[in-house]
Amino acid sequence: MFRPRRESRRACAGEGRPVRSYVIQNLKSDLGETASARLISPRDGGRVVELTGTEPVIRPEDGVVYECGELSRLTLTDVPAKGSFLVIFRSGQTATVLTVPQSLKLPEGFSVAANTRCELHVRDGYALAGSWAVSGR
Repeated sequence: MFRPRRESRRACAGEGRPVRSYVIQNLKSDLGETASARLISPRDGGRVVELTGTEPVIRPEDGVVYECGELSRLTLTDVPAKGSFLVIFRSGQTATVLTVPQSLKLPEGFSVAANTRCELHVRDGYALAGSWAVSGR
């Protein structure tokens, strides 16, 4: 879980709004360990980009939080070997299909289930991922 978080449904606009600090807690890493760390903050020059559509293709940039709505498919391309970014999205009644480069190390056994809210935190080519059931819309 990270904090703070503000729900928003606005479309991506220009450079995006400034990012607040995002802190993750109790997420499983690819090594099966739990983590609690500051990933992205205003000091890092971070920003939030709000995406619309149900099948975005993201070429991630360092220090960016990508906020998406409900997705049927999510594709990450050219993931940087250094730096960090965060992708937040919801999976609908059908599980979101997640496509990432082979170089990105996801936690063992991670998959996106239907009707969940997901967060994918990436730092230096390694991902921390979390998801939980959502009720209502």
